[in-house]
Amino acid sequence: MRENQSFSSEDLVILLKTSPKVPINKDQKVAVIGVVRPFVTTQVEKDYKVSWNVQPKKQLEAKYKNRPVLIAQAM
Repeated sequence: MRENQSFSSEDLVILLKTSPKVPINKDQKVAVIGVVRPFVTTQVEKDYKVSWNVQPKKQLEAKYKNRPVLIAQAM
């Protein structure tokens, strides 16, 4: 990842730290504030106190390993 790099919605995984306060509809535009980082499950689990069961964790790693992820702090 590079500084000032842009992403399309297809390229960027968004991880919400908390549930949204209002429902989000398909194709709705939202503003998200957070941190973009490579998706490394062990680091995400450690840094954001998230834990996944073994099977979902393997699926996430297979699909998103080292891809950009936006850790959403506010929406």
